[in-house]
This record gives sequence, structure tokens and C-alpha cells, in this order.
Amino acid sequence: NCRQWWRLLRRSAPRNDTSVRLRNPDKSNVEVLLTSAHIRQLNQDDTDDLLELLYRDPYYNIFMIGNLEQMGLDHPDLDYWGSFRNGQLVGALMRYRAFWNACDGGGADLRGFAWLMDRRGDVRTLHGHDALIARLARLLRDYEVRGERQLHFCRLPELKPVLISSHSVRRATLADLPALATFYSDAEEMSRDEQAVRRCLEQCRVFVAIAGGRIVSAALTNAETPNLAIIGGVYTPLDFRYQGYASACLVAICQDLAADGKEACLFYDDPVAGGIYRRLGFKEVGYWRLLLLRPT
Repeated sequence: NCRQWWRLLRRSAPRNDTSVRLRNPDKSNVEVLLTSAHIRQLNQDDTDDLLELLYRDPYYNIFMIGNLEQMGLDHPDLDYWGSFRNGQLVGALMRYRAFWNACDGGGADLRGFAWLMDRRGDVRTLHGHDALIARLARLLRDYEVRGERQLHFCRLPELKPVLISSHSVRRATLADLPALATFYSDAEEMSRDEQAVRRCLEQCRVFVAIAGGRIVSAALTNAETPNLAIIGGVYTPLDFRYQGYASACLVAICQDLAADGKEACLFYDDPVAGGIYRRLGFKEVGYWRLLLLRPT
């Protein structure tokens, strides 16, 4: 009953001067009140405060900003929780499907975020600022890391002059969805389902290289803000590698972003790819951490 649920929350809440608000199994809201800080799910009324927090570090918060501006706080695939201290929003936690990301503007209750994630049961990927994600992961009790990558995080202040490619490269449309869904269904670590590909086509952008009437390489943006875009999904099947297709897609998408007044960002851990990115003009910002998790 409700009283038993309340006692359970009081026993299991993090003992660090916080308050955590969750939805219990019967969908009612319960809040554990202590003193000066609390965590609660954010709603439309919090949009301006959330954006103000996230734009303090637009590069590392690019996914959180892009998803918020493109999908809004009432989208079923997207949730945000805020960490408040003395009434001020100081941190945020985002869920997009099974992908989680966090922001600490200074004093965020990471232990409370971890406690919330432990009780959700649907965390599969945790990613973001290298040091922040490492700290948050150490606080998780009900998950273990099954895969971990530390990635170079880069931005493109200005695209360097490049040779014009002879490859056929164009921006994909929704008409390409069946072919792109098949292409990305077996794209190794770049694989994604049809729903994810559709979202990139509708809300971001995808560029493809065509040879022999088929897609032989592709690059896309995973999230975009008014000024930035994060490039991902750069993939070429083995039989078509080392022929310049991926570079042609990258140049095309970077040029398209620049024409829209957006700076391209990306992350990588492949030294060969890193060499290509540096030749195009990408500069390192820092490190991005990607964790694959599973329940213990």
C-alpha cells in the first residue's frame, strides 16, 4: 500500500541531504523530502531553466539540447530529471529510449541520479562527459559495465580546403528509408534500427555515397542544435573501404552544416579515422565516455 511504499523509499533514499521524486508502480508521484536539495522529473514549465543550464556547456550537452529542442518534454521516448539545490536547477539527467546522459552544472546530486537509474531498470547505455559519466557509473548499484569506450571528442571550427570528390554523394530523403534501414541493420557498431534511421532523416540529416545503384557509405547527424551538430553513423561496408567514400560523405555533411551556420562535432577512437578528421580540420575538445550497461 501507499504507506509501505513511502517507508521503502525513506529507507532506500540516498543519505546525502537530498529529496528524490519518482513515479511508483501505480503511477502516482511520491517524494522523499529531506532538507535543501531534491530531484524531480521535469515538465514544460522547466524548459527555459533547463536550456539555460545546458547551454553553459553546449558541446558536451549537445544531445540533451538537441533532443529537448526537437522532441520536447512530453515525448514518450524522452525524459528529463532535474537536480535542484535551494530552488535552483544545478544538474539534469536525460533518458532517450535506453540511452542516458547527464549534466552537472555544479553541485548536482549524482548519488540521487544513480539511485533513480537503479530503480528504472531500463538503462542500457550511459554516455557523455568523460569524468562525469565515470563518477556517475561508480555510484550505480544495480548495473554492471559490459563495455566501455573512451572517445576523442572533436569540433570543426572551419573545414579545410579539400579535393573535390568524384563520388556520387547526396542528402538522403525519406524515400531512402528502406535502403538505409537495411544498410544500418548490419553496420557493426554503427548499427541502428529503422526507427532511429527515420528520426535522423526527419529531424537531422543523412548523407549517402552511391555506387552501382546502391548505398556504399553513409554519415548522419545524431543531434542538432541551432549552432551545433554531432556527426555519427559513419560507416562503409568492408568491400568498399579505402576508396574515399566515407571522406566524401563527411565533407558533404560538414559543408551542408556550415551552410546552415552549424559547427560539426564528432567522437572517435580509431586512429585511422582520427587522421581523416584532423585533415578535414577537426580540433579536440576533450574526451567522451560511452558505457554499455546490464542489470546485475
